Amino acid sequence: MLDNGNSPSPIDDPRGIPAGTPIYLNVGFYRHIGIVSDRKMHGKPMVLEKSLKRGRAMEVTWDTFSNGQPIYRYDIQSNTNAQNAIRNARSKLGETWTPWNNCEHFVRESLCVDSSSPQLQTTAIFTGLSAILLLISIKSR
Repeated sequence: MLDNGNSPSPIDDPRGIPAGTPIYLNVGFYRHIGIVSDRKMHGKPMVLEKSLKRGRAMEVTWDTFSNGQPIYRYDIQSNTNAQNAIRNARSKLGETWTPWNNCEHFVRESLCVDSSSPQLQTTAIFTGLSAILLLISIKSR
């Protein structure tokens, strides 16, 4: 893929990222999203997340969140300030991950943004279209 200058740059030094900043990393065909915490471990901020891998919402180290992958700023407009976003996220710690209440819902609700999941909606549409194409393919045999 050609870089048209609009590609996001990975975060080089997490120590300069303000608390409350939404971040993400690419995991296969989707983005795993979290919020930078106001707590630090080994000089790096911790991350508030809800992950399938851990099964629930947790506060994890930067390195645990990244799992060796580049992390990027998630471009979403928050409807609250950083401290409220962090407080909202912490109030959800321990909640179980489900496809209908995933990392994207967690972050969007913490930022007081519509809690829909555009990634989930796109996946549902793609799955539906794939099923239709499969049925057409089977019928045309």
